[in-house]
Amino acid sequence: MLLTGTIALGDLTRGTPAPNIRAVDISGENVDLNEIIAQNPYLLVVFCFAPNTGEELAAKLQVLQMQYREKFQVVALGIEQNEEQLKEFAERLGIEYHVVDANKLEEGNWLEMVRQYPITLFVETTQSRRIDEVLAGDGLSISSLLTKTAESLFRQRREMALEAVDQAINEGNDASAKELKGFILASEGKLDEAEKEFGSLESHTGLAKVALEKGDFEQAIKEADLAGNDPYAASIKAEALARLGKVDEAAAAINDVPVEQAERPWQAAEAANSRGRIKHHQGDVDGAISDYQAAREIDAYGIKPLSNEAAAQREKGNLEEAQELLVQAQQISDDNLISMLLQQVRGEIEEANDLKRQELIRSQIESLSARFKELKAAGLDKPKDAWSTRALTLALLPGKSTVFFERAGTDVALQRDIETRLQNDPRVQVLERTMLDQLLQELELGSSELADPNTQQVLGRVLSARYLGFIDYAQVGADLTMYLRLVDTETTALAMQVSQPVNINKLTDVSQAVVERVLAETADSQELKGLVADVTDDGVVMINIGAKHGVALGQRFDVFTEGEPIEVGGRVIAHRQNTVGRIEITAVEDEYSLASIVKLKEGAKLEKELKVKASAPAADGQT
Repeated sequence: MLLTGTIALGDLTRGTPAPNIRAVDISGENVDLNEIIAQNPYLLVVFCFAPNTGEELAAKLQVLQMQYREKFQVVALGIEQNEEQLKEFAERLGIEYHVVDANKLEEGNWLEMVRQYPITLFVETTQSRRIDEVLAGDGLSISSLLTKTAESLFRQRREMALEAVDQAINEGNDASAKELKGFILASEGKLDEAEKEFGSLESHTGLAKVALEKGDFEQAIKEADLAGNDPYAASIKAEALARLGKVDEAAAAINDVPVEQAERPWQAAEAANSRGRIKHHQGDVDGAISDYQAAREIDAYGIKPLSNEAAAQREKGNLEEAQELLVQAQQISDDNLISMLLQQVRGEIEEANDLKRQELIRSQIESLSARFKELKAAGLDKPKDAWSTRALTLALLPGKSTVFFERAGTDVALQRDIETRLQNDPRVQVLERTMLDQLLQELELGSSELADPNTQQVLGRVLSARYLGFIDYAQVGADLTMYLRLVDTETTALAMQVSQPVNINKLTDVSQAVVERVLAETADSQELKGLVADVTDDGVVMINIGAKHGVALGQRFDVFTEGEPIEVGGRVIAHRQNTVGRIEITAVEDEYSLASIVKLKEGAKLEKELKVKASAPAADGQT
């Protein structure tokens, strides 16, 4: 008779710590479960057998050992047998994995809990080293063993999962294995194949999952309802409702569902995680953390609850906790979002520990806050210099999207990554996030106030920001799109808008594409204009624009005066420009540049306040 994971064998049950196995095997090799786990195998099995039990299962485990090699580690314990008997057993079956005489275990008291042999313990290959599955009895088929193997690989996001489940189906044509295959296919984006698999089984839960991934949320809700009282189907329905913007209905669909009763543990974990995400989206961060932690207790391989809890802890300012969770997640699967979040959180921890920087920010906020209130009350005067190119300084303002993201912190991570990539361009200055967030809190400026043109002008003047940036998202079916708007703080007109499809698996590509388009329409295309600030007796010319405006070494500028006005229809539309010379940049600082005189009109003299403008590229080598 075969008994599976829910059976209580003393304290050897799913979720309890695995036995601490240390011994020397029959080949004279040291065996230590902790060291085996440190080698990062995908699967680890502790197999306990007694005389006349477990031979067939031992042979099946050897087949898996040979197939997956170092990724599948087996430690077999022989009970009530001496080494000679165990050596004969291993030789006869061609066993290559560790075989240990149980009498030689350093700590073997735990075997007193075992009431039936053989037993097979699947052990989590994580730091927690918990028992993941308990299989008791000698009737475990190769199909069932392969299905358990495939499920473990699937939970760990391993590519071999599909191969293992196909082998399980070939061995036993088991419905459970077929349904698992459908979920594996869906996770790999092979939705049509998954739909076919679920359709042949009439699995409404599986069909709901496929519809959700395809972005057909109404169909996902319909299929989930047909699945009856399946907790996992309820979580799929809740997520579909949330994606439709019906977050309150989503919460009602999942909040009272007994998720621990889902058919598979990983489904129970995903359901608990979904419940947490909906609470998180509604602003219940503490309730969300509780659900994320429950999901992690159920499934140690789930990276989404780890990532989501990290995002929640980051929101609460618990950066060390967030970092620890992300490191754990990265050890399981280093996906794009986890890498991005971990890098950002580490940077924030470093900044938080910089006391001098914190003091400077506090001082800046006091000064900027006072200046904002002063300008808000008195009104804005016109800029004194309307000619010179303004530095490409921008502030991406915080916002809360109404779109429901499957992974918490996705929107924040994308915005921070865009800021960092823009800041890496020497022509762009992005206002410091911490300072900006604290200033907006100090001024009590919410999204409605920031939408006011007058507030935008005042804030832009106070921050010396040329643009204010606003990010939002829209979802149509499965397609998620980011929209970035830049508002000119002088005119409050929309300077540009960028839209970019969001691929959750390629977030760095998303932010890079947005940055390239922003730079193309700002730094790459802006016309550089300035004023002569000083001219020395030996002909060194200083102009009032520098690196932060986009000036580069070797660049040439025409110097000119304004001539007669050009009038049409009774209105002056421009002035004639009288070119008096050309200069070439020889040194560039942030705020200014130095140049030498390349050409000067006969009788002309370069002097302060003359206008300069970047020259068109020279043709045929002419100056």
